[in-house]
Formats: sequence, C-alpha cells, structure tokens
Amino acid sequence: MGFHFPSARTWALCAGAALFTACGGGTHGQVAVGDKNVSVNVSWAEKKSLEKLELQTHKNLPEEQQCVSSRSPFADDVAEIIRAVNPYMETRTDITPPVRAVELRDHPPRAEDRIAVYLCTGMKPRAYTLYRSIYLSGDFIGGLKNSSAAWGGESAYRSALAFVLFHEMGHAALNHSALKLRSADQFDLPQEMEADQFAYDAMAASRISVTGIGLARAANN
Repeated sequence: MGFHFPSARTWALCAGAALFTACGGGTHGQVAVGDKNVSVNVSWAEKKSLEKLELQTHKNLPEEQQCVSSRSPFADDVAEIIRAVNPYMETRTDITPPVRAVELRDHPPRAEDRIAVYLCTGMKPRAYTLYRSIYLSGDFIGGLKNSSAAWGGESAYRSALAFVLFHEMGHAALNHSALKLRSADQFDLPQEMEADQFAYDAMAASRISVTGIGLARAANN
C-alpha cells in the first residue's frame, strides 16, 4: 500500500481510548500469566518506515500538546515505575528488534534499543503507542490519582499507572504498529490480549501490586 504520514490520531494504537479493553472496543477475559507473547516480525523496510513515522508524528503534534516529560507533575511517579520494570526488560531477549530499556524523554530521538515515554499536557485523557513511542496524558494520570482513594489510595494509583504503562509497552515491544502499517484490519482483540499479558508479566516481574488494575479499567469507562 502507499505510505504517508497521517496524524497520531489515525495511526496510534488505542488512539481515542485509554488502554487495554477499550482499544478493541469491549471487555475481554484476562490471559493466564505465563502465556508467551510473540513479537510481530518486522522487515528492515517496515522498521525504517515506523521510525520515520515516529519522528514525523512527534514533530507534527498539535501546538497545544506539550510532551516535555520533565515538566510533568507525574514525571517522578512514571520514572519510579520505569526503574522498577527495566531489569525485566533486560531479560526479554526474545523481542526483536531488541528492547533493552524504557526511558522517559523530553523529545526524540530515542535510542535504538529503547522504548520512549512522553508525558503530555494539552492532550485528551488517554494513552497511546506509535511503534516504540508511548504518549501518556497528564489529565488521564491525574484522573487515576484523583480516583485512587476509593480503590486503596497511593498503592492502587501506582498499580493502575503501572498497568497502563506496561500495557502500552506491550504494544511497543511486540511491534503491533507494524500490523497497522500493513492493514488496520490486522490489529484487533488478540493484540489487546497480548498487551494485557505483557502488562501482567511485567507487573509480576517488577513486584508491583495488581490491586490497581480495577482502577485502571474503571478509568477507561
């Protein structure tokens, strides 16, 4: 098919929805922890196209959308979770192209073997992934924090935030954007379940409580 540079709204995984179940348009069952995630095989040409799309999309973000992560009031919270999960990422030698770590960034480019995370203001309350760049709305994170008291307080907030981030990391690490590049019809419920599974495994490996998953799901409704 012809290749062009559409907006993040068109291309990003879960654009217009927060995460996991809503990405596929409904609720689905959880995958048993331990099931194997298999990354989508990406050709050299697809990899280059996706990397170019990452940079071009970031460059063309709406003027009101600021994604300088260090300015976000939630930068420390996200950085703490990233530090907790990075040892797990080092063990995922099955992922190709390789991912060795996740990094919180103020601007591109990311390192070749990294997943970049951007915290954004002026963005609709959601989370989305474009190849190996993740965008999290400050309003969405703030909503998790404000709602956490009814779910167990600070620990539920941290757990919910980790699940959101790790789900998006699953999309990034498993190359789900490559399916969008080939055909939008190829991205569906199985990829959402794979991203959920990645999140469960990452939480277990990082010893992060799962008590906030209900909060994360409720925030999506």
